[in-house]
Amino acid sequence: LTTPHEIGAFVEWTSPLPRLASSLFSLELVHFKILVLALMGSFILNYRRFDFGHAAIGVLVLALALTSYRHFGLFTLAAIPIILSNIRPFWQERVVPLLDTKKLGIIHAAAAIAVIAFSVYYCEEAVTNRYYAKRELYNMSFGIGVSDTSFSSFMFPLGASKGSTGRIFNSYELGGYVMYQGYPASEVYIDGRLVHYPKEVYDDYLKVQVQRGYWRTFAEKYKIDKVVLIHNLPRMQELIRELYKDPYWHFAGAGPVVCWFERTDEHRGITHEISFNYPEFSVLSLARFYMNVEDYKVAAKILEHPARECTDNGKIQLFYGRALAGSGHLVRSQNVLERAVQLLPGSVDAHLNLGVVYWKLGEKEKARKSWERVLEIEPRNEQALGYLRQNGQEEK
Repeated sequence: LTTPHEIGAFVEWTSPLPRLASSLFSLELVHFKILVLALMGSFILNYRRFDFGHAAIGVLVLALALTSYRHFGLFTLAAIPIILSNIRPFWQERVVPLLDTKKLGIIHAAAAIAVIAFSVYYCEEAVTNRYYAKRELYNMSFGIGVSDTSFSSFMFPLGASKGSTGRIFNSYELGGYVMYQGYPASEVYIDGRLVHYPKEVYDDYLKVQVQRGYWRTFAEKYKIDKVVLIHNLPRMQELIRELYKDPYWHFAGAGPVVCWFERTDEHRGITHEISFNYPEFSVLSLARFYMNVEDYKVAAKILEHPARECTDNGKIQLFYGRALAGSGHLVRSQNVLERAVQLLPGSVDAHLNLGVVYWKLGEKEKARKSWERVLEIEPRNEQALGYLRQNGQEEK
């Protein structure tokens, strides 16, 4: 297990490259894509007076933006002046002679207002985190860039500052952070430097995620005292369910992204964390965690107040309806899911879950219509097709 000798600082980098590669021609990160194209186009327009200083700065800030979302703001602040500087000669030599000199001042003023308005809008969106929330980049926030959803000090109850010691099993993505927070009292099972670990360690890391019943053997082999996992990763779901039901391990708490467990003799109560930056995402993530471990009553309790306060939020109504259905409150679930369908008419999940509730309440015609609506949205949806086949067989 890893114990660092000296760690001076902790920095996490989240690159937009995977997202850009999978959605190059979509509207995702459209502001960034427009700025990149504008920057490249401005150099092409100004090729006769190519400025190597501008080019060097442009390449540098673009490279930084491609390494981490946190540098998008820096790229924007540097790119806009460079673009304006590059297009100025073209504007004065090619465009101004074609314009009515009386209207030239108005055009310049309008262009300046447009640039200022765009800059103010972008900065205001970034400062309030709406830019990230709209694009579901919940791990990002204004400031140093890393949101409290992913790497919050509050969500980590295992560090030496709280008097805790022991060996920690973790999702490798959290290894650097767990190592930083837990040193020197705690040892970390694995971090992102996978090539530095023995093959057996990594093989066991993969095996414990997929082989049911292997956890106790694994925990004894490595003398694990605590577990901290990213609960919204599909590969971790089976292990989390096993830990949640294991009498030798206590569920200690969860945040928007991470959950943690402790051995029974070290359990000190359950903690929930709600992100200051993204409260809606936090509530939905916590509810999803409890539904994944089939504890629908707790999920419904977490969602009850937000659902009552946010009656126009379709996602919260959908999750609350699912939690109510799972905990046996079918009539209340029906009312909530009907509201969710009104707010999210194109949501497959909303129509699917409402159909299931109708079916359990004996309203099979309404259930059939809900599933048929799913097929209008997504013609090859296997769940809806299966429900309709089952419904048809029972009617026969």
